[in-house]
Amino acid sequence: MTVSSGTELDKNTGTSFEPIEDDEVQKLSDALFERKLADWAQANYLKCKSDITPIRNQWYINLAFFKGDQYVALLNGKLIRAPQVPGRVRMVINKIRPAVRTEISRLTSQRPQASVVPAS
Repeated sequence: MTVSSGTELDKNTGTSFEPIEDDEVQKLSDALFERKLADWAQANYLKCKSDITPIRNQWYINLAFFKGDQYVALLNGKLIRAPQVPGRVRMVINKIRPAVRTEISRLTSQRPQASVVPAS
């Protein structure tokens, strides 16, 4: 449906306006939908990014401990090594690496086997 061309008078305000064609309305509607979709995607991306940050920080600490860097701390999202006191030896006994290696060897020692239980 197309509106007739020419200037029309608004019944409520008494002002004149130029009618908008249906295809122009569709373009505006599509642009509004695309903008809302982009805003929604951006908001969800930022939410997910902020939700994963504490988990990612814990991953970094766990990896540092696995490598043997036991004197690390998280400061402003970055791992920093605590300064060593002069004249003191840092004794590090890494109990995490052997546990992880044992678990990996258990998982990879045999080929995975699948079994199915019937529903009835």
